[in-house]
Amino acid sequence: MVILAGSTATLGSVGIAAAQEAIFFALAVLVAGMGAGFASPALVELVQRNTATARGAQLQSIVNSGTGFGVVAAGGLP
Repeated sequence: MVILAGSTATLGSVGIAAAQEAIFFALAVLVAGMGAGFASPALVELVQRNTATARGAQLQSIVNSGTGFGVVAAGGLP
C-alpha cells in the first residue's frame, strides 16, 4: 500500500507539473489524490496502534488533513 500510495502521488504530481491542457491537469490531480487515499488506511492503522484512545480522534483528523495537504503542496513544486 505504501508503494502504491507513493507511486500514484508521484505520478500525479509529475503529471500536474507537466500538464499542458486542462483535461490532463484534471486527470493528474485525480491520480495524485489517489495517493492520499491509498496512504490514509495505513496511517489510520498506525494511529490506532500507537496512541491512547482519548487522542485517537484528534490525531486521525490531523492524518486525514495532512495527506490531502501533501498532495496539494507537491502539485505546487517546480
